[in-house]
Amino acid sequence: MKANRFRLRAWSAHHGEMHHNATYDPEYETDINPWIYMQSTGLVDKNDKEIFEGDVVRGRLYPSGDDLDWPVVWDGMCFVLCTECKELDGGEEPVACHNNHMTVIGNIHENPELLTKEA
Repeated sequence: MKANRFRLRAWSAHHGEMHHNATYDPEYETDINPWIYMQSTGLVDKNDKEIFEGDVVRGRLYPSGDDLDWPVVWDGMCFVLCTECKELDGGEEPVACHNNHMTVIGNIHENPELLTKEA
């Protein structure tokens, strides 16, 4: 299954809620209630769950590696696993190279503890 890469979701820091199927509207942007928009990568994980920017996925980059938790970020050209967040050398890893072996376990807004916890 392939997801719609033009879908958005939005995090309301003010309310502490994730809004799925969001539509970007600058009139709703205020200093009191800033929205954080995240675009779908257009990919799904091994369980057919849609992967969004800001998700944290669990899996290994290489068959001999350990399962780790990886934030999904936009690098200006494509969606990548944030290898810099794990202090690894070798550059960025495109999500499209690994999504079939990874599982979405949360996101950086609703589950910030996933950024510091080792898998």
